[in-house]
Amino acid sequence: MVIDVRDSPELRAVILSLKLADSEVRKTMTAAARSVLREAWQSELRQRTLTRLENRVIVDSARARVSSQSFTLTAASSRRKLSGGLVPADDWASVELGAKWFRRTYTVTSRKGNPYKVTKLANRQFRPRRSKGYVAFPAAGKTGQRMVALYVSAIARRLHEISEGK
Repeated sequence: MVIDVRDSPELRAVILSLKLADSEVRKTMTAAARSVLREAWQSELRQRTLTRLENRVIVDSARARVSSQSFTLTAASSRRKLSGGLVPADDWASVELGAKWFRRTYTVTSRKGNPYKVTKLANRQFRPRRSKGYVAFPAAGKTGQRMVALYVSAIARRLHEISEGK
């Protein structure tokens, strides 16, 4: 979601204050905005998760990047393998968008060495397929304006605290 700053004098004022601030002040302002946005983003995602897998893949790797120009919210970006081998950055789509369930027949061998066929329903650990997503896509769509408001208020609050000498 992209919001045009040219339409809002308040947003232009906040970005200008960030650009004109001293480098140390700018660091503390962006750090304050980052922590506020990250917590709000993770709580929005957490409200929409139903399974532990969704929480581990999407919420645990949710991040907020903040600069003097913009902020970026990401989810499912971790490259670290979870137990079982799933890599959130590579396999997020089946968790976020769901996966089609299908029957799979394969041959296994018993303890006595006799082969036999087993039919199981695969991809049952994922929700049914939905193109609009379950967790991150709806959260981003619903909270875009709220995130901008939190970004502006966090920067303004920190700038006020700095000017007060706290």
